[in-house]
Amino acid sequence: MQATLGANLTFLLDELPTPAFMKWPKGEIIYANQPYLDMHERRADEVVGRMLYEFLPAEVAQLASDSEKNFSDVGQTTQLMAELKLDNGRRSNFIVRKKLIALPSGEKVILGIIDDISTFIEQEQKLEERHRQLRRRQGQLKKLATLDPLTGISNRRAFYENAESVLQFAKVGKLGVGLLMFDLDNFKALNDTYGHAVGDQVLIEFTKVVSDCIRNNDIFARLGGEEFALLLPDVDKSEVNRIGERIRSSVERTSVALESRTHVSFTTSVGGTMWQNTESDLDASLKRADGALYNAKRSGRNLVKILQSTVVDEPSAA
Repeated sequence: MQATLGANLTFLLDELPTPAFMKWPKGEIIYANQPYLDMHERRADEVVGRMLYEFLPAEVAQLASDSEKNFSDVGQTTQLMAELKLDNGRRSNFIVRKKLIALPSGEKVILGIIDDISTFIEQEQKLEERHRQLRRRQGQLKKLATLDPLTGISNRRAFYENAESVLQFAKVGKLGVGLLMFDLDNFKALNDTYGHAVGDQVLIEFTKVVSDCIRNNDIFARLGGEEFALLLPDVDKSEVNRIGERIRSSVERTSVALESRTHVSFTTSVGGTMWQNTESDLDASLKRADGALYNAKRSGRNLVKILQSTVVDEPSAA
């Protein structure tokens, strides 16, 4: 067949920018243009007159054969996607489009055109990887926007966002929600005496102590400076007081080691309250907790004070 096509027709087919071939329905290749031979790194005599399994990997040859099992009507087309590993180890991805054609002689042949989509798939994979990187970056930025950079716990923004969901759930389930506020005692004096690096280490150590004392569903956040808040879902007033006291006593037993082998101890004052289910947000509760915190500091610091509904309007002591 290849010899009878004529020199001009063979020349034109070889100039096609894509591999093309013809085969008998039973599988024997009767023509392959030069791009097809180049793709498989074969000479014409190694392809023409041979079955696919003689020069292609068995799984690819089988895939090609399976795609032609239902070929019966002239003009019928099919296509398949295949990955081909060449002898040089390179892997390429192709879409093979085939059509059953009747020759003027009445014989039927299968005409195939192959499109190399390796570059497209590679670009698609790179694009998907960029999308994954972008999604990771967006997640990282979102995380950074909701975390305190020093202590790694939630910041004020995240505290209010998470608290909103807790309060909505508590209203439906009629659950108690407690709130504790913490202020490190004499923190300004500690910073002035030992420096801000030690002050930062104290804040970090305080965060670790509190985190070890609370549950996974409790919401702990740094509101700013040495001021922290803890939202406690599904608790009553006695539990709020007990948790506050456990944290206070744990902090009292904690110290930060300095390079001079000395240790800096610190304490915290704690104010708490219960959120009222008639309240739409935490603002009133925060005022009550802040008032209780002021009372704890005014009473001598390193204390826990819980208020139910009375609000102290004086500012918190330093």
